[in-house]
Amino acid sequence: MELIERIKQIIDYEQLSVSGFEKKISASDGVIRRAIRNNSDIYSRFLVEISDKFPDISAEWLLRESGEMLRTSAANPPLTAENQPDSGIIIELTRQISELSRENGQLQAENTELKKELARSEAAAAASARTA
Repeated sequence: MELIERIKQIIDYEQLSVSGFEKKISASDGVIRRAIRNNSDIYSRFLVEISDKFPDISAEWLLRESGEMLRTSAANPPLTAENQPDSGIIIELTRQISELSRENGQLQAENTELKKELARSEAAAAASARTA
């Protein structure tokens, strides 16, 4: 399941509107709504906000889809000073998400340019066929 799908699950679980969720995580109006509509990633800072504002949601589940959504189960006890995940791992995962998001944007732009180039080539081939 994609990250944005897990965010939609949180919104449903918390019984919030997308707008209410955006306000709770201090996101601009429409940021999450557009990410859901476009099935795209969100900025890593929002992942930190989600983790802070929804302490019962497992950050491990949110980032990796590992374990259960809720921390309060026996399998995922609430975080305490003794069992906090290594902040280095969280920082690295956040960095990887940002890098993948940037790469995804580049690939989408490249895909758009290739589609335009293909359309131009097809139009030129059709024009050439008509004149022949």
